[in-house]
Amino acid sequence: MFAVDDENVKTMYDWIKENIGYDKMCVGAHVNANRPHTHFGITNVEILNVKDQRKAYNRKGLNKVHPDIKLSMHKNPDKEDNKKCLGYPLKEYAENKDIKYRQYINIDDDELEGLRVFAHNVYRAAKYTQNKKEERKQQGGDRIRNLEKYINKKIETEMMDDDPNFGKKLKQEYLECNKCYIKIFKMVCDYNLIEEEKITWRWNDIATYTYSKMYRMAEDDHKIKVIMFQQKIKYKE
Repeated sequence: MFAVDDENVKTMYDWIKENIGYDKMCVGAHVNANRPHTHFGITNVEILNVKDQRKAYNRKGLNKVHPDIKLSMHKNPDKEDNKKCLGYPLKEYAENKDIKYRQYINIDDDELEGLRVFAHNVYRAAKYTQNKKEERKQQGGDRIRNLEKYINKKIETEMMDDDPNFGKKLKQEYLECNKCYIKIFKMVCDYNLIEEEKITWRWNDIATYTYSKMYRMAEDDHKIKVIMFQQKIKYKE
């Protein structure tokens, strides 16, 4: 449910009309946000003799109207920033008919539609970039989980023996860091080539994963040996 009701928006509009001198106003609902809110944008704002106009108006009482109502303001009517300021509240509206709060917007229909198209295109591009970033993040997480399952199975079948007293236990030869490192490194290369059919990869990523896996496998009294081995290899001249 949207957090800001129509009465709160009207209260905000009335407060701005009474307390701030401005030229144009635009209002829009931002639902696709971590915290849904209503956004006001006003331009050619009356200039106060202060460093930060918005903070000054907040102190006058703006932040008491409603915590989920936001305000952007610009004082120079000639700057391109005003287009962004007035368009920003409209960014989530895919069509003209979606625009809410038209009664509070003092912008003619043609200019308003231009602002909506401009803001929505910027919004869509940003959303696309964010979605692709999240998709890559998800794919990266899935790949690491799949790699971990593959390596765990290979370690159990190729690097461990059954001990009558302790169950599965790392073979003696792999207690040596260099042999353990080479074995796991090759397993990761095999995974990249066979399971994912990748013929190129980042060597540093494979090395980093291998060190991490060795550390997680090691008993407490062997962990320092893994760290020292990693430092020796990493900084070897």
